[in-house]
Amino acid sequence: MKRHLIYILMALIAVAVTPIASAQTYEEDYDESIRRPIRRLHPEREREKAMKAYQQEQERLEREKQQGTARPATGKKGGKNSDDLDAHHAYLDSLLNQDYTIREIVADPDELPPAAEPYRWVDERIDGNRSSLLRQVTSDNPSTGVQRFLPSKVSMNHTENAIYFYYQESAGEPQSLHLRIQYYADDPLNYDKIVFYIDGFEYVFHPSNTRRGARGRMYWEVSDDALIAADRDLVYALTHCNWARMTMKGANGIDHVKMLSEDQLTDMRTMLNLYLLSGGRIN
Repeated sequence: MKRHLIYILMALIAVAVTPIASAQTYEEDYDESIRRPIRRLHPEREREKAMKAYQQEQERLEREKQQGTARPATGKKGGKNSDDLDAHHAYLDSLLNQDYTIREIVADPDELPPAAEPYRWVDERIDGNRSSLLRQVTSDNPSTGVQRFLPSKVSMNHTENAIYFYYQESAGEPQSLHLRIQYYADDPLNYDKIVFYIDGFEYVFHPSNTRRGARGRMYWEVSDDALIAADRDLVYALTHCNWARMTMKGANGIDHVKMLSEDQLTDMRTMLNLYLLSGGRIN
């Protein structure tokens, strides 16, 4: 019986002590770097603390004076205690004399970074030359006699997931620049809208020429659209951005999200530059 009582008593003591220890440990986790911003936000508190400490010191001295035990504030007779008291007063005076005024810092507008904005199409000088760009792409001659240019790392095979620009030339004249998207998976998506999120801004593209099919248990979907003037901002964003993500909006609320790789973005820049250097225009 006594043993059970001892166990119960020890359990109660553990429950009572644990919250205190936990709270203490939790508070100790806050280091100086976390506490300092709070004091910087309220600099008047430092002055209030200094004034309170000064007032308490004066009250202590007054009590000791009335009791006849006050230590001398100045002079060598006071010894070490007098020197300590003088140093303490000097410290309090330095705190009281500090300027705790909160001043508003206004930045020079000319030194501020430009505000982030969505990309807009800009007619600009093309980097590179046609001969060097041609070495980075693949070209072929279909039976129709039209030459097609596309990135060297992709193919128009339905069994490959891809997104890229390509264009065709007829008698040396470039035709429309195309955006081609290929989806291949074991579940149909039936996408009808592409939402691009590029460097933090949204661009929406509506495919108008989409074909779908199946091969065994796999499904393929391909959209292949000639780009027009309304798509120029999207084209510029894809060829000048740091990163891009696309969401293929499917039927029944099913979406397919894909981050575009650096290679894909580089291929898009290459194809656009080659297209423009060849005399192509998006209009």
